Amino acid sequence: MYAFIHIPKTAGSTLRHILRTSFGASHCDIKVPKRRRSHQPWISEDDLKLTRFIYPRLTGIAGHRVTCSDDINQSANNIRFFTIMRNPVDRFISHFQHLHRGRMDHCAEKDLVTFCADENMRNIQTRWICQTDDADLAIKKLSRDVGFIGLQEHFDESLVMLQQWLDLPEFAISYHTRNRSYQEHNFPIKDNPELVQMIEQVNLSDIEVYNYARDILFERQKKDYGTGLERDVKALRAANETFKEAREPLWSCAKRALLYKPFLHFPRAG
Repeated sequence: MYAFIHIPKTAGSTLRHILRTSFGASHCDIKVPKRRRSHQPWISEDDLKLTRFIYPRLTGIAGHRVTCSDDINQSANNIRFFTIMRNPVDRFISHFQHLHRGRMDHCAEKDLVTFCADENMRNIQTRWICQTDDADLAIKKLSRDVGFIGLQEHFDESLVMLQQWLDLPEFAISYHTRNRSYQEHNFPIKDNPELVQMIEQVNLSDIEVYNYARDILFERQKKDYGTGLERDVKALRAANETFKEAREPLWSCAKRALLYKPFLHFPRAG
């Protein structure tokens, strides 16, 4: 079973749609019940048991609450974790824009300062991997527990290599980009060294983890793929030029909306 660790603003919505359309009702966008998120925000063994009850032919899960927890590993010893990462400064700015979408033209530098001061917004990539902002622990888990790491900046390469790594015939990787954040602010961020430095200071763990993933793990994956990577990336891009938006199977949508989500609201022991 695969498990996609969906880090916010890393092209994860695009990949999630690919997983939905590829695997249909055997894929679950797994969630933590709202009543529990404040004290236990990550997917647990109980969450996985409920998912398997509703999805008896479960192929994989994806979600913002999926992380490399020992709890999940113990309940599914064949689980295969993968994720997509992104340059921490770019990801942080995109997250800021996303949360202020529709009103970015009214934002000022003080709003970015406030965003930087919010501890919940810092080092998100590190915490999504290991539940803390411990860079050393995140690197250890990436090396030991996460079988594949893609990069948003090299999304096409990542998809092609992920297809080989998953080795599932249903996984079709042609796509259209989804949920993209656009530059709407009326003040410079990347062109302002002081603002960039401020963002870097509150994402030091993310920078360390990302650099390791990019320079060591991603490069290792490219080497392992072999000499056909450039050819296969070109083939994907050519296919995308004429690709028509794939629709998720109706039964998959119905199962998520009418079975899985209502079950999340049922009281459970513990």
